[in-house]
Amino acid sequence: MLYTLGYSGWTPAAILAAAQAQNAVVCDIRFAPRSRHPQWRQQQLAALLGARYQPIQALGNRNYNNGGPIALADYEAGKTAVGAILATGQTVILLCACREVTTCHRRIAAEQLAADFGLSIVHLMPPL
Repeated sequence: MLYTLGYSGWTPAAILAAAQAQNAVVCDIRFAPRSRHPQWRQQQLAALLGARYQPIQALGNRNYNNGGPIALADYEAGKTAVGAILATGQTVILLCACREVTTCHRRIAAEQLAADFGLSIVHLMPPL
């Protein structure tokens, strides 16, 4: 199983709970893991999630800030990083900021990874 999550609508504590429930590593696939909101910055997420956090810039969208089409930075390197996590027996949650998965690059990354690793995809929604 491969999970995706857009943190808009989530709390950091809820993401930690989801990662624990799925025995997952949260792979931050933002090309630039920064935010106006401190709780979503790379340093704060790493402190909260500890070993359950791994930034994978290679699966980030190079064109996020310039409005171009979705272009993963280095899919093969990202696939290698995700494969290393899966080899440990843990699952993966691909994390991005976007609430709507249909227009987010994480859908593209998830579909390619699912095809390459023979996994199903679950797009996690914020808890009520």
